[in-house]
Amino acid sequence: MSDRGISDDEMGCQGMYKETLPITVYWRPGCTSCERLRRGLDAAGVETDEINIWQDERAANAVRMVANGNETVPTVTIGSTVMVDPPVKSVLDEIRRQDPTRTFPRDVRPGATSPTRREPLEVIQRFLIVLFILLSFLAESSGRAALSWAIDGVNVLVYFAVKAIRNTRATPTPE
Repeated sequence: MSDRGISDDEMGCQGMYKETLPITVYWRPGCTSCERLRRGLDAAGVETDEINIWQDERAANAVRMVANGNETVPTVTIGSTVMVDPPVKSVLDEIRRQDPTRTFPRDVRPGATSPTRREPLEVIQRFLIVLFILLSFLAESSGRAALSWAIDGVNVLVYFAVKAIRNTRATPTPE
């Protein structure tokens, strides 16, 4: 039983196995926090069971029970511990706490921070967003509201265009 009153069975935990600690990540499509957590755990070599709460009503109900009625994801179970929207470091720390002998295939030292490497299109996208926000502010402050609105519209279009390009590049092509 977890400390929040949910049975291990409801959260998909089957108790501790002799050789592995059960780790389950509850996620949903489109959730950037979920994607960040899943990538971070994958980078550390942590094997997890992943459950899409939009495809598993029982899992969605279990998440709602620990997240005050909300479908807050990612929600992670490690053994009988439940974590709602945890950062990667907290998950790795909890795994180490529960299994001090645990090593990861691509071990990340506790407390170590790895620099986030952004792809060039993401850097360009962020730069353009900031630039357009500044231009819009300048236009608005000089009394040119229509120009400010036009700049805001261009900002939104550029954002979605670059996002579409990034998604196209990220989608694996079938071989």
